[in-house]
Amino acid sequence: MSNKQVFDHFLAIPSDLTQIERVQDFASNILSRTDFPTETRQDIILALQEGVNNAIKHG
Repeated sequence: MSNKQVFDHFLAIPSDLTQIERVQDFASNILSRTDFPTETRQDIILALQEGVNNAIKHG
């Protein structure tokens, strides 16, 4: 038997670096409902920020 949690959320943002904080808040809210360790949640948010930042900067 699996302890898998499934979350289905959607966030659309303008292609603007000022939206990074909004993405971080969105992810933090979702991750706060998981049982991931704090360090893992922080790592996920950092990776997400870097990915969104690169997508905005480099298209």
